[in-house]
Amino acid sequence: MPRHWSRKLVYIVGEDKPIEEPDFMSGAPHHPAPAPTPSGQAFLKFGRMFGRYEPKDEAERAEIIESLKLLGRCMTGDAGACQPSGGASLSGDSQTPSGYTYFGQFVAHEITFHKTEALPASEELLPDNARTPQIDLDSLYGAGPDDETDAKLYEADKAHLRVGLTKPVDGANREYPNDLPRHKPSAQEPLQALVGDPRNDENLAVAQTHVAFISFHNKVVDALKPSCPPAELFERARKTVVQHFQWLILEDYLPRLVLPSVLNCVRRHPPICYTTDEPFMPVEFSVAAFRIGHSMVRGSYDWNTLHSAEPFGGGPAQLSQLFKFTNFSGDLGGGRKLPSKWIIDWRRFFDFDELPHVPYIDPLYRNKSRRIDTIFNLRLEKVAGYPHHLEEHMRAITVRNLLRGFSFGLPPGEEVAVALGETPLRPDEVRSGPHEEV
Repeated sequence: MPRHWSRKLVYIVGEDKPIEEPDFMSGAPHHPAPAPTPSGQAFLKFGRMFGRYEPKDEAERAEIIESLKLLGRCMTGDAGACQPSGGASLSGDSQTPSGYTYFGQFVAHEITFHKTEALPASEELLPDNARTPQIDLDSLYGAGPDDETDAKLYEADKAHLRVGLTKPVDGANREYPNDLPRHKPSAQEPLQALVGDPRNDENLAVAQTHVAFISFHNKVVDALKPSCPPAELFERARKTVVQHFQWLILEDYLPRLVLPSVLNCVRRHPPICYTTDEPFMPVEFSVAAFRIGHSMVRGSYDWNTLHSAEPFGGGPAQLSQLFKFTNFSGDLGGGRKLPSKWIIDWRRFFDFDELPHVPYIDPLYRNKSRRIDTIFNLRLEKVAGYPHHLEEHMRAITVRNLLRGFSFGLPPGEEVAVALGETPLRPDEVRSGPHEEV
C-alpha cells in the first residue's frame, strides 16, 4: 500500500511555508519544506480553526511523543501500555450498519485529498480541475469526460462512467459489472484502477462503495436520457448524483454519528470557528476529528453468502482479506479482475427492511460497526504491504494518528475548550470519565 503512506507537502492558510508531512511513525518532528513558488498560496487547501500548538522545548516534545505512543498502544488493547488495568478490552457493536464505516471513508477521500507534489510554477498555471474540499464528488468524476487525463474514467458517449467486470471462479462462475474499471498502462507498470481518487482502491469495502456510485450515476444517466439533450446529459446526471450524495451525508450519515442537538445547532447557525472568506479544509478535521472511522472498523465481516457465518458460508471475511482482494489492484493476480465471489452483498451492510423489493436477510448476518470510542480493532500491521520494518510499538494506527496530529501542531483538547469558551476538564475529571482505562 505505498500510495497511502507517501509523504506530501501540505499548504496551510496563513502560514508562510508548507509542512512536509513527517515520518510520524518514527516520531520525528516536522520541518517546514521550502516553498516551491512565491505564489504557492494560490493552491491552498488546508487551514486551521484553532492556533498551532508547539512544545516549549525539545524535552517537552520528547515527553509528549512517548506519552502519545503509550496512549496509542493502550487504545489497541496493548497490555504493556495500559496501567493499572492491564489493557483496554475491545469495544462492542453500535447500532450503526457497517456500510457507514466505508461510506465515511469514501466521504473522507472526497473532501480531504491533497496532492501537491507537482505544484504549478505560477498562479496563472493553476489547473481548473484541482481537487476541492467541497462535496462535489470529484473523487468519482475527476475533471469530467472532456479532460484529457480523466477521459479514461468514461465510456465513449462521455456520459456513462466505466465499470469493470469481475472474474468467474469456482462457486461464482459468471462475470458481473461489479468491479472498478482497471487497466495496465504497460508491461513495466502495475495494474491500476481507473478512479478519480486512487485511495478508493485501498480496500475492497471502499472500492465496492465507489462501484456503487458508478452504478448509481449510470442509472441516473439512463433515466434522464430519453428527455435530455445529449450535450446536457452528463452535467444533469452529475448534478443529480451530487445532490443525492449531499442529502445522504446531511440527512442519513451525520444523524447516525452526531448528537441531534449539535447537528441542529450547526444547521441553524453559522460556524463559530470556521470564519474565513477563503474555503479550506481544517487540519483539525482532516487529521483528527474525521479519524472516527478507524474506531468503527470490524476485524471481520459477513461479506456475502460465500463469506459469512451462515451454515455452509465458509466463515466471515477477515479485514486482511478486504485489503488483499484489491490493495491498489496489487493483489488481483494475473486475471487483473476481482473474483466474482468477492462481490459485496449490500444487504449485510445497510438496512433495507423498508424496501419490499429487496430480498430479506437474517439480521444475525448483518454487520454493525464498532462503537466510536477509544478502543480500536483496526490491525493494519496484519495487512500485506504494511511497512513491517517499523518497531512493533510504532505499527498501531492509533499511534500513527496521534503522532501525526502532534506533528501538525494540533492543539490539546484543553486549548480547544478555551477557544470555544468552555471550561477545560481537569486531569482527574478526564480519568474518572468513560475512558478511564486509557
